[in-house]
Formats: sequence, structure tokens, C-alpha cells
Amino acid sequence: MHLGNAAQRSCSLSWQDGAGMTQVEDAVAVNNHDDCLVFACSAEIPPGTFVYIAGRRSSQTRTSRVRLCTPNPDRGYTIIVELGIEMQDPEPKAFLLPTEGTDASM
Repeated sequence: MHLGNAAQRSCSLSWQDGAGMTQVEDAVAVNNHDDCLVFACSAEIPPGTFVYIAGRRSSQTRTSRVRLCTPNPDRGYTIIVELGIEMQDPEPKAFLLPTEGTDASM
């Protein structure tokens, strides 16, 4: 898999935090291997968390599990996600964002 230029590597990561709230952060793919992708992200995402990955410049999306999250002084956090690990539920309801004017705590 070729990562391409910075615009092509830009994506968003969405996940459900421990309180059940959907979090969304911008990320940049910085490396790839046969079984994982490596992202630079400003947020800490605990290992074992399922993340929804959406490309900024493409229609490519996928759901993967965080394998490792380590602090990185230059980029916030280095996030490694496993390829080939998909969520059991084909509809990732946890990733729906609240609409404007609604109570996000519901």
C-alpha cells in the first residue's frame, strides 16, 4: 500500500470513549506494514479501542482496532491499528455524531 502525499495520508479517526461519547480527531498515516497502519494523532486512544478510519481525499473507510498508542513529543501520539480486525456489528452506531441543537449526553 502506497501512502501518497500528505493530503492523501490525511484522515479522521472516530471512536467511542470510556464515557460512551464519540470522539473524532484528525490524523496522518505515517507508515504501513502488512498487518498494521501507523498514524500520528493529537489524541490518546487506548489499545483495544475500535476506531473508524475515514480518508479525507478518498472514499476509503475501514474499522480497525488500536494495537498500540504511545506518546510522541513531535506528533502527540503514535497510534498503531491492526489491519484485518473488523467490528462484529456492520453498523458502527457508536460513531454517529450528535446533530446541532441536540443534547450530546443522551
